[in-house]
Amino acid sequence: MDEQIVPGGELQQRIIGRFWSARVRELAEVSRNERASVQSVARVIAGDGALSSRLIEVARFAGGRASGISTLAAAITAFGVDPVVALALGLTAFGEAWRETNEQGAEHGGLPALRELWEHSLGCAAVAARLANGAGNAAPHLAFVAGLLHDLGRVLLLRHSSQRLADAARLATEQGVALLEAESRVLGIDHAELGAQWAEKANLPAAVVQCLRYHHEPPQTMECPAEAGVRALATIVQLADALCETYAIGKSGEPLAPHAALRGNAELAASDWAEVAGALKRRIEAARDKLGFVVRFEAEPPPFLRGPAFRAGGRAQVIPFPQKAGPAVVAPESAPAKKLTILVVEDHGSLCDMLGLFFMRHSYHVRTASNGEEAIDILAKEEIGLVLLDLMLPRVDGFAVLKWMREKRPTGAAPYVIVVSAGASEKDRSKVLELGANEYMPKPFHLTRLLERVQAVEKHLLGSPQTERPS
Repeated sequence: MDEQIVPGGELQQRIIGRFWSARVRELAEVSRNERASVQSVARVIAGDGALSSRLIEVARFAGGRASGISTLAAAITAFGVDPVVALALGLTAFGEAWRETNEQGAEHGGLPALRELWEHSLGCAAVAARLANGAGNAAPHLAFVAGLLHDLGRVLLLRHSSQRLADAARLATEQGVALLEAESRVLGIDHAELGAQWAEKANLPAAVVQCLRYHHEPPQTMECPAEAGVRALATIVQLADALCETYAIGKSGEPLAPHAALRGNAELAASDWAEVAGALKRRIEAARDKLGFVVRFEAEPPPFLRGPAFRAGGRAQVIPFPQKAGPAVVAPESAPAKKLTILVVEDHGSLCDMLGLFFMRHSYHVRTASNGEEAIDILAKEEIGLVLLDLMLPRVDGFAVLKWMREKRPTGAAPYVIVVSAGASEKDRSKVLELGANEYMPKPFHLTRLLERVQAVEKHLLGSPQTERPS
């Protein structure tokens, strides 16, 4: 909801304060620590499973060596600590763009939806990295970060003050003034300066901060430190921004830059760019699910998880959380000697790897499968205590795996099944419970939350020899 009208300085403080979460503060502290190791940075980011998987997926759009990235450690090695932290901070600033559909564009002066602005920013990042690689006057991975975050201030304004941002857009159109000037008149600050100040507080690389500040300035008039390479970086971002607007990769809602004057550094002709942009647009649209454009549930479970389907003694019995006073997560060194064997069934390679490594670090035995056929083969041959099952799988989907487990599974103790999937309808969620799943957890999720569930199930199943597994 938009804030009441306040002076620009106060509005700026409110916006920066509102989007200065505990996660942002933690990431900013890591970036200030010059001695931070790859492991410590990865540990902070991996604390939020959704953020971690999105960052890995986004990093792949940088091209080059980054195309094959499958782990956080690999992303940090390819990009460097500071750019990866900057990417993580940028993703937190976009926030729940995938949940906040914000399709009020028509209501608010034709402003882009957050999803459109996100896809434009991702496209700009990919194009900027390609341009930097061809021009040789800016680091490709730094150009990628700057491209992704160039409209950071616009994102914050759209999330906080969309009505007043729309007023500024109308003023720019009606009076023929630059958008930044119109924003300054209406809001007391423009999105370029707001983004730069947020990025500066977050300790993002100096060149990125200055690029955010000057990304609308013509190269010849930029008052920025030449030694930081900001002029070259901002020029590349401007060209990438204009190309994405030209070929409708997302939407920024801003006038096109005069990219014909900037095209000197581009290594492709206009006809070639049309093909490149088309392929990039299709790739971004295909990645929507992986990047989390799904509905998330609040902390309170949805009604079907609280209904009679979870009656005591049934197959759909949920193991309750234990009563505890201390932290929920049990450190690996204090874990019991006997551990569950977990089967992770997930077709998204980076997420599957991340979950496997995460549970192995907590002393669990882990098996992984990327499709339903592999999962069935493992379940037929091995003793599995708990299954983390995605529904949308290639070859054989999660529903078929559940049906096989109910009808054809070899005799013996049945594994506890947690369906971990995105975008399932309430009908589908009810169906998985009827087919034998014990519970459903929506994506995106926090790793600590999932670990708590696994630990509670483990305590129930292995707590005493007399404990029977759900059948």
